[in-house]
Amino acid sequence: MVNAFELKGSLSPSKLSEKADGGVVIVAVSMSDLRKTIRGIIKKAGQFSVLEAGEGAAVLRLLKDNNTKTDAFVILDWDLEGLSGVGVAREIRSNPDFKDTAIMILMSDPTAEYIGLAAEVGVSGVVLKPFAPVTLVDKFLNIRKGRANPPEHVLLMKAGEDLVEHGSYDEALELYIESQKIKNSARIIVLIGEVYEKKRDFASAQVSYEEAAQMNPLYLKAYNNASSLLMKLGDEASAMGYLEKAVEISPLSADRQATLGGLYLKNGDKQSADRALSEALRLDPTKGVEIGDKYLEAGDAERSADCFRKYLKGDDDLHTYNQLGIALRRQGKWQEAIDEYKKALRLFSDDEALHFNMGKAYLEGEMTFEARECFGKALATNPNFKEATKELQRLGFGY
Repeated sequence: MVNAFELKGSLSPSKLSEKADGGVVIVAVSMSDLRKTIRGIIKKAGQFSVLEAGEGAAVLRLLKDNNTKTDAFVILDWDLEGLSGVGVAREIRSNPDFKDTAIMILMSDPTAEYIGLAAEVGVSGVVLKPFAPVTLVDKFLNIRKGRANPPEHVLLMKAGEDLVEHGSYDEALELYIESQKIKNSARIIVLIGEVYEKKRDFASAQVSYEEAAQMNPLYLKAYNNASSLLMKLGDEASAMGYLEKAVEISPLSADRQATLGGLYLKNGDKQSADRALSEALRLDPTKGVEIGDKYLEAGDAERSADCFRKYLKGDDDLHTYNQLGIALRRQGKWQEAIDEYKKALRLFSDDEALHFNMGKAYLEGEMTFEARECFGKALATNPNFKEATKELQRLGFGY
């Protein structure tokens, strides 16, 4: 009996008249009753090997263990325990072996933000909870059918993508243009722009991205690509406008919020930066060090030190120790910086940069003897450390 929510309707025999055969289906749902119900629905729809997962980390293991690179179909609950359903989808898409795996996600709160995030991650379809069994089956079979027998313009796009992977850009462009003649879309225009970008025809690439955004004002990839290209070209002001539009469409990307926050910092808009960077941290707390780096680069040593202290991971986080020391020194807190460097040196005693940075902190405290000792240790660790040699020479020691 399913008590998680009401399954509306029943599975009509007519809907199962054309049963599908073959393939592995992974049902990843935390609630065991719902998971078993979906398993039963899929079993009635065809001769599938149905595997179950109660938490997100198990999904990739099942994909790898069953060697399902082409015929797998993953059904994910958005509210999956541990790594969320959309997080699992992102992990699947980032793995080259499973980037083409079909993914369907179950969602009980279909906000525009969640739908946008699912689309951006590359989910193949969404089913809203509660659902009727026939709804799940229809969506499942339609996705399988579309992937098994794609229309001609999609085949041309796929062939073009394969050519791009092998560096055959001119041939890929020809296929994309043929696909566009059959069915013009923002997606194909963006693919054309990506080829121009690889050919280093940046002006044509930017025109393509702008055209795609005009054709479909909600097509996120057009804004992402345009902002990325403009940042590459050094036009951060224009890039910021595209990023703002992308965040408006889909605000649940920590990477995008962090990038936008960094641009706001460079532009001197501290209030907007704080808002975007705080949202990035809320969405992904592991970005604390990255955001601390952004504050440090922008000259906000106090905020950067707060981030580094809060998100210091411990034994394997040499970078954060170094950055925290720099942030404290920029505030004039050289003794606090030394204390942090000493903690780090208990873990990384042979790191020349730590010794050198601690020496700089001692110099700021006018403790020349201790500074010389640190520079000497840095040079002993790395005899080619030119900065340490210069500091010792400046202090009157002939190295």
